[in-house]
Amino acid sequence: MAAAAILDQTGETEAANARRAQARTHSRSSSSQCPDHKDRQRVHSKSTLGGVTKSYTLKHGLKNLIRHPDSAGSSLDESTKTKLIEAVEKVVDFNTDMTIKAHLFARYFLTTELHQPQPSLPAAIFTQIFFT
Repeated sequence: MAAAAILDQTGETEAANARRAQARTHSRSSSSQCPDHKDRQRVHSKSTLGGVTKSYTLKHGLKNLIRHPDSAGSSLDESTKTKLIEAVEKVVDFNTDMTIKAHLFARYFLTTELHQPQPSLPAAIFTQIFFT
């Protein structure tokens, strides 16, 4: 069900009309018509650095990153490297779990509210900040 239709059902016709008008003006925050306009990374880089820019991404494992000594010549011992890698993996796993649980909760909440006889979704979930 469309967001504007839900707002119509809850009697918030002004908010529904505003939502429809906003949907007609743009579909993403990179659109110049968006009130929360944000330049794409490429446009931002070009305006900041000037001229032609290129982005490169180099992916490598944490083990390879900490394998080499730093510029001062010092290096971590093996037990410290192992502890660091385990700690980073633990944080990454925690963040992944939290992201998945947050998405599941949002889906559960919205689905539960939509199945109510009189759905009353907060207007905040229709704003740009909710989706970022």
